[in-house]
Amino acid sequence: MAQGTAVVGTSDLNLCVVFHYQADDLEMKISDIQSYIMSLSPMFSKIDVDIGFLDDVLDPKNQKRWGAWIKFFCHFIDGEDLSIHLKDIQIDRNVVQAINQGYDQDIQGDFNALEIHDQTLQERINLKNH
Repeated sequence: MAQGTAVVGTSDLNLCVVFHYQADDLEMKISDIQSYIMSLSPMFSKIDVDIGFLDDVLDPKNQKRWGAWIKFFCHFIDGEDLSIHLKDIQIDRNVVQAINQGYDQDIQGDFNALEIHDQTLQERINLKNH
């Protein structure tokens, strides 16, 4: 969507919402945001919401993760534009790893599934016998 290449009914929308503090009903708030946007337009197949908290986003220790995410991948649409508080950053391997922090197991699981998918039925049967 950020590149203007969305396809109606196929493309999803990814939002980044930064909260001032942890709320007890955070899941409900996210669900409300998703439902509201879906009610405005049937364009998106789904809406994913990435959540951040202001102290974490602005913490210099999180510059590679949040700084890069906010500066390069987010388009400000409402509230305070946090990018003005963040230093410019060069995208490198460390930044990419920081942005994808927490998804290591998911990504490795995807790679493993792809490897198994590429195997023949006989190879998969042999794996189960070992």
